[in-house]
Amino acid sequence: FHYYIPGYIHTYDVERSNGFVGEVKKYIMGKRIVIISSERADNYKLFNEYTFGGIQKDLKIMFEDDMHPHCNHLDYLFFRDFVEKQYGLLGQPEKTIDFVYWGTSKRKGVGGNISGDERHLVLKEIRRSHLSSRFIGQFDGFKKDIGFTNDPKKLIPYLIDGRFTLCFQWPGSESYLTARYYEALSCDILPFLYKDYDKDNLLKVLPYQRISSANELYEKSKIYSNDLLEEVRHQYISMMPSKEEVYYSFCKKLEELLK
Repeated sequence: FHYYIPGYIHTYDVERSNGFVGEVKKYIMGKRIVIISSERADNYKLFNEYTFGGIQKDLKIMFEDDMHPHCNHLDYLFFRDFVEKQYGLLGQPEKTIDFVYWGTSKRKGVGGNISGDERHLVLKEIRRSHLSSRFIGQFDGFKKDIGFTNDPKKLIPYLIDGRFTLCFQWPGSESYLTARYYEALSCDILPFLYKDYDKDNLLKVLPYQRISSANELYEKSKIYSNDLLEEVRHQYISMMPSKEEVYYSFCKKLEELLK
């Protein structure tokens, strides 16, 4: 969706992306397409009317949560495997950064319309606070520390020395989980949840983990401890599916979409 926010992506990159999409359209015209999306804003409307608009197709969307409510536990396993191999013998670096965040601020949606998402306001408050912080990605109202990468091996070294982070979701999608909670715990980062994130409490989080403002985050960060982190992780591990369960659930959902 970022490619449809005016001025967000460099013109050259937008044109290059559009060129690739144009080539893909030649092969999918008149066919059934199943798109697997990890971003709630990358939805049916976006792909049907914008990305692949103007051609005949039978479009289906599968979000991460459609595969399995805890599909992103695979992220935890993949990240954790790298962390243990990379830092297992020497030990993990000392936690020197209070708050670490990776992603974007989501202030605008497709067409440049204001989205109603509040994270850019909260993240800006945290950036200007007494907490030490590291921001990886692209943000509104302040400069990033590091550009975003989708390569876990390049991302994890910038996460591993952080103490805690914050999980957000688009307004109206608070029942759906994102990868941040899982990725955070894999790097021994305590995840806090903003307002109604995971409103059905699929993650069975501690009341301590829920916050409604940057000020509440400041107060709760004062009692952060390794014991608290391990309590959260123990609760998390006790309820996670196996790789096989996620795979079976994914296959079942894909078969339904292909019928």
